[in-house]
Amino acid sequence: MSVIVFSGAAEYEEINGNLAGYSSVTFDLTNGARAYPSFVTRLRNVVEAPARVCDFQSTRRNPLPGNEYVYVNLKISNTQWVTLGVDAINLYLWGYRDNLKYNGNYRATFFVDAPEDAKSNLFRGSTVRTTRFGGGYTSLERAADVSRLDQQLGIPNLDGAIRSVYGRQENELN
Repeated sequence: MSVIVFSGAAEYEEINGNLAGYSSVTFDLTNGARAYPSFVTRLRNVVEAPARVCDFQSTRRNPLPGNEYVYVNLKISNTQWVTLGVDAINLYLWGYRDNLKYNGNYRATFFVDAPEDAKSNLFRGSTVRTTRFGGGYTSLERAADVSRLDQQLGIPNLDGAIRSVYGRQENELN
């Protein structure tokens, strides 16, 4: 079962390992592809502007304070997940945090081109690291040495990608 949690808190704090301050949506990969449509609907509802454009959902041009970002939890088990920090305007992914402490702190990883506002406000209290590559298609393709047209998608591949970074030591990550 996937759950959506709305937080009305204006502060950005961690409560028992959970992030507070921004809305969050969870996709439990163990539920497989059948859970994906409802996850996408919940994500759309979190970032939706109050008015539709040509009868389509759109995001807010200027999100209300405290709604600039959305946390997307991708669960691979009951104890393992990564939380993505996503821009609520354009749904750009700026960084992620795995649910594991390193030397007493969580570790947040940001793309090199993530805006300072995202680095300052997402995953507060975490140790911040930055990749050597950006979050755009060209930079990601170069870093992965594979074209996005050749990249295989699907739940098993997403699970494998999460496991490839989850809990890895700093020197094992790009």
